[in-house]
Amino acid sequence: NARVAVMAHVNPAESHHFETLSTLRFVSMVKTVKTRSSKNERLKGEDEMAEEAAAAAAIEAEAQRLLDKEHALSLRAPAPPRAPSPPPAPPIATADAETQMSPARATGGGLWEAK
Repeated sequence: NARVAVMAHVNPAESHHFETLSTLRFVSMVKTVKTRSSKNERLKGEDEMAEEAAAAAAIEAEAQRLLDKEHALSLRAPAPPRAPSPPPAPPIATADAETQMSPARATGGGLWEAK
């Protein structure tokens, strides 16, 4: 059958008296539980086996259809290449070499930050 091990954490402090009693009651109830094992011996009938074979055939047909579709898509002409993205804008220099506008903010309202 099966063996069950139960570990209970109890606290000797007076403030945890009721929690400790509850834990000990639970452990004593768990000790009384009996388990029984049994082997699953239900045999499949011919109808169930035929249903499973039909389902497996349908799944295989769907997989083959998807593979054929993927193969047909891979044989199509490749898509034209995308235009390259423009290079990032250089930072804008100011009269003061310590303070520059960042490229991201150069187009968005003129907020300044120290670098």
